[in-house]
Amino acid sequence: MINNRNNSSYFDTDNLEVLNCRRLPARLSINQVAVLLNFQPYELLQLMRRGLLKCLNSPAAGANCRKYFCAAYIQKLADDPIWLTKATGCAAQAIRDKNLGQRYSSG
Repeated sequence: MINNRNNSSYFDTDNLEVLNCRRLPARLSINQVAVLLNFQPYELLQLMRRGLLKCLNSPAAGANCRKYFCAAYIQKLADDPIWLTKATGCAAQAIRDKNLGQRYSSG
């Protein structure tokens, strides 16, 4: 979805510039990866927690540090239909789990 002033959007349009690159930068931010893989950034965090996506940062860097990803690794994942199926299912399950938890905690 493209950002316009009257409607909220999923993506910051500045990150859509990565789609027009002749060559991807070696290191991608989580927002750029979200655009390339067509996931939301919060879904990518779920994939990382569940071991389906690896970032360049070491675990010692901490949970609150900026996440970067290898462009070659992301391109390989984007070309793998088996990984995409697993990742899509995992992201959907994470959302279901979250919504189920909210329903029980708010009632």
